[in-house]
Amino acid sequence: MHMKTRSPDTIAAIATPFGEGAISVIRTSGPEAISIVETVFRGNLPLSTARGYSIRHGWIVSSADRTVDEVLASVFRSPHSYTGEDSIEISCHGGMLVTKCVLETIIAAGARQADPGEFTKRAFLNGKMDLAQAEAVCDLIQAGSERALRNSTVQLQGLLGEQLQLLKRELIEVCTLLELQLDFSEEDIPAASVQVLEKRMLACRARIDTMIASFGVGKMARDGVSVAIVGRPNAGKSSLFNRLLMEGRAIVSHIPGTTRDFLEESISINGVRFKLIDTAGLRESGDGIEAAGVALTRNIMKSADIILLVLDGTSRSKSIEEQTILSSTFDAGAKRIVALNKIDLCEVIDGTPDDYVRISAMTGQGVAELKENISKLLGRASQDTELVICSGRQFGLLKKCLGSLDNAIGSLLSGMTGEFVSLDVRSAIEFLSEVTGDITTDDILESIFSNFCIGK
Repeated sequence: MHMKTRSPDTIAAIATPFGEGAISVIRTSGPEAISIVETVFRGNLPLSTARGYSIRHGWIVSSADRTVDEVLASVFRSPHSYTGEDSIEISCHGGMLVTKCVLETIIAAGARQADPGEFTKRAFLNGKMDLAQAEAVCDLIQAGSERALRNSTVQLQGLLGEQLQLLKRELIEVCTLLELQLDFSEEDIPAASVQVLEKRMLACRARIDTMIASFGVGKMARDGVSVAIVGRPNAGKSSLFNRLLMEGRAIVSHIPGTTRDFLEESISINGVRFKLIDTAGLRESGDGIEAAGVALTRNIMKSADIILLVLDGTSRSKSIEEQTILSSTFDAGAKRIVALNKIDLCEVIDGTPDDYVRISAMTGQGVAELKENISKLLGRASQDTELVICSGRQFGLLKKCLGSLDNAIGSLLSGMTGEFVSLDVRSAIEFLSEVTGDITTDDILESIFSNFCIGK
């Protein structure tokens, strides 16, 4: 178990993106944050007299008494700060050099360069947030769609932690009831008690199962939904790729086999991030490079969430090769949508299936409908569920919790004593505690916070 403790030293880091801008922010946090910054800060009033949530104007001055920059110092007093420690945020001019010089001046005064994610790690260790909230901070920063942003915000507000604490309390009560039976080990467990315990554990199991079921939606919102654009050469895949992106990202040519590698770009449809993958045309080829591109396309199809099959609408008959492509999309196991392209150049072919979306990548006709159909394929992903699981770590722990509960329920119904049943219930409680960080290890924390940027 990892004990939450206050960190002994003071850290500093640039909190804003590296580059030129109007302002930059340098964060400091730790027991000596105010006194360290005060040694290099020159203002009308000393920082040591500043109240929390107040701002002082002044200048940062180096040890050689050289003025570095005019700044604003925002003071946050422990425990009412992001990290729970005394903290100061220095707002300076946004040039790369001046920002670097301000940070170096503060470090020279006694602060230490912060590690990636160390400010949020200290917030967790000092009880300002649970581990699920800390993970949400990283997801919030990296959110690439409105849905990912909403999911991260909900977790940052602590809803997952609240739900898990309620589940833990319920399971602790179940454990108490089970272990009370040890005082009456020579007596049979009343049938009504078994039913009550089973009902309570099943209710907990259902709530955990709902969280687990949300992981697919959460993962797609966070990482994006992969859409492989496939079809025969010259079907218009690259043209459609460019049309969906609203820019000329892929090279378009009338020469078959122009696309030999794959291109990947992201767009947002109804608040969800989609990763579009333009692939090499599917056909048999004696060209070694083109054949390698075709093999890569087939591998991409196997891992894609959605396959967007583009057919040439000017073709009056379906060739054997086209039928092979259609079959391969089914074999890939992904959700599939078919776009009949180049309708600006031909009449609608008789017998074309109704579920084909008729489009023109050249003019844009039907593309809006195609985007809506792609979005509809997600089903649950387009719904606004209140809480979804985005972290693979959380998903794995909840699956283990569910397994422990299933073992406990099985033992209870098979007539095992409360002592044995409670072992699995306690195991389930521990897995829930690992999600929130009540039980964790330094290795796990290092793995989580190493994914953060420095300054957060």
